[in-house]
Amino acid sequence: MTYVVAAAAVAMALVSCSKDKLIEKGTRNEQTSGVRTLTVSFAQGTKTNISNDMQTPVWAEGDQISLNGTPYVVPAEAKGKSTCKITTDIQGDIVAVYPASAWTAEEPHYKVESTQDGSFSNANICIDTVKAGDTKIEFKNKTALFHVVVPTNTEKKTTLTVTSLKTIGIIGQRWESAAGINTEGANDAAKAVITVEIPANTSEQNFYISVLPGVKLTDLNFDITRDGETGKGEQGGFSANYLKKEKNISDPYSCAVVENTIYTVDPSFFHEYLVVDGTKWATMNVGATETNPNGLYFAWGETTGHEANDAKTGFKEGYSFSWSNAPFNNKQSSYDGNYFDDVRFTVCPDGVLALAYDAAFVNWGGAWRMPDRGEFNSFFSGGSPSGGNFTYKGVTFPAAGYGDGAELKKAGEGGYYWSSSLDEDSSAFNLNFYNNYVDTDTPTRNTGRSVRPLSE
Repeated sequence: MTYVVAAAAVAMALVSCSKDKLIEKGTRNEQTSGVRTLTVSFAQGTKTNISNDMQTPVWAEGDQISLNGTPYVVPAEAKGKSTCKITTDIQGDIVAVYPASAWTAEEPHYKVESTQDGSFSNANICIDTVKAGDTKIEFKNKTALFHVVVPTNTEKKTTLTVTSLKTIGIIGQRWESAAGINTEGANDAAKAVITVEIPANTSEQNFYISVLPGVKLTDLNFDITRDGETGKGEQGGFSANYLKKEKNISDPYSCAVVENTIYTVDPSFFHEYLVVDGTKWATMNVGATETNPNGLYFAWGETTGHEANDAKTGFKEGYSFSWSNAPFNNKQSSYDGNYFDDVRFTVCPDGVLALAYDAAFVNWGGAWRMPDRGEFNSFFSGGSPSGGNFTYKGVTFPAAGYGDGAELKKAGEGGYYWSSSLDEDSSAFNLNFYNNYVDTDTPTRNTGRSVRPLSE
């Protein structure tokens, strides 16, 4: 079909009933003699075209739909038309699924596969239920579509991997639960993964992924790898900042994928990383660009960063890193320990920043987060300062300096990178390199420092 989806896509949060609840009506063994002619079309507003302007889709040669699990080929004479007619001997209730390959005998009667081809025509899954005696099928899209703009490489095969970061079930098994996923068998559970392999010499950059509703947007991660680039990749995801800005969502951390909705993942979501000792370290700071490798400066727990002024002596708009501007201090001009005692277990359960206050996660999304103190420990023996910067197994950390009040200090001389680990109430751990010295220290949380994301 020209604009519509056709093939299968992953078990990304499909919660359905157990196998003893198969369809009881409309199955082949309930058929009676006679022919039933069904008119098949798509409901108005179904997002079945790339431009998302709700054009009426038309059938293509070879399209197939499923009626209670039996595939039916769309008649050749329907090619280029918006409706078609299917004849069947099923006289009872019917569950119709498009494409036919997306049918499953378990409720809710459709599925997505772990391998998708990335084409728009294979990304939608549509469904309709028809009562006995009815003769009209009007398909409605039941999945969300993720439009991923992939920076492809014409010389190497590109693999796009979409992962649900939260464990949602056992691949190939579906659990029944009104409130969510049943914990039975959770020890054997796996994260759902979708892969799209993009051949070399592919100039197309727009790829489409089908995801079932219910997955939290901020739990989705997108990862690009290319053949021949061992240890390198580009990773992206939905950040809370993106959701607030683009979707006007007040609580992005609980926002779930919505069916019949198209979400866009553009190249700005992707950040290059190097795999070091099994961990993916980003090659840039949060807020960094080619012309500004230092990036932004954050107080500990702050998710909106601050840019240095052109002279690299202070911060734009006269910003000052002070206790009155610091997170979790009730706007007091000095450290307010009583207030922090009230909020600390919300802010940093188990002594580590919650994701809602993690500058890496909030700004980049997906699997990105700030390192904890332990993840900086290996830097002491595995890296070397050079020209003020610090390089750890190929990953370079600029000597960005730090913010102290309205001043930017030691820029070009040393680097100071927040970890997510709290020290004492008023201080947190950070990586510090200066004059060939590398260690972690514990500055007060109101000072401004760099953030370098990592992920597993």
